[in-house]
Amino acid sequence: MIIWLLAGKAIRPIVATIEKQKVFVNDAGHELKTPLSIISSSADVIELTHGKDQWTDSIHRQVKRMDHLIQDMLMLSHYDQLKELALTKVDLVPLLEEMAEELFPMLKDKQLHLKLELPETLWVEGNQESLSILFRLLLDNAIRYTDSQESITVRSSSSAGSVTISITNPYPDFPEEQLEAIFERFYRADTSRSRHTGGSGIGLALARTVAQANGADLKAIKPDSEHISFQVQLRQRGA
Repeated sequence: MIIWLLAGKAIRPIVATIEKQKVFVNDAGHELKTPLSIISSSADVIELTHGKDQWTDSIHRQVKRMDHLIQDMLMLSHYDQLKELALTKVDLVPLLEEMAEELFPMLKDKQLHLKLELPETLWVEGNQESLSILFRLLLDNAIRYTDSQESITVRSSSSAGSVTISITNPYPDFPEEQLEAIFERFYRADTSRSRHTGGSGIGLALARTVAQANGADLKAIKPDSEHISFQVQLRQRGA
């Protein structure tokens, strides 16, 4: 009993910190929308009066990056506050194939090859809309951090009533000891590389939160020294 009370007292500040961070993410997401709109509108006015140049182009790029961050923050806040998600039977194969088509322009731009190694059907328990968000986040992350002319592989495996989707891409210099830390909010393994690729530090935290809302588990592993793999384990459902 005493040990239980001491443990509860010890983790109370940690719980309070996490809750404060959740409130901050929600509040900051809303508060940043207005000044960002003003900055974007001001850049538009400058272009109308003085013409476009490298400075206004830079402003628009940064506004777009910040808008992406804000949307991720608000979505993360939404899933933090979500009490229950309606789960149904979902076939992941057409979902992932559609995702590959949507992301084709990004893949083509970086000359990347996306390989889908999937069966004809793959039925799992989940929410179709949020699973689309989850896999888009993971594929977007893989595309951003994969160098040009490389390959990204999506494959599946099944065992003991579960289905695992693995998204694997080259990332030879990623430190194995940071595989769990990358799911923390605002975490960046390589600040310069994250900024260069447009990473926000929110995407993988959001991906894990969405996975958990679907009753799924998301983890990262290093299958070998040259690659990183994100694995989503979901409950299997019959066709």
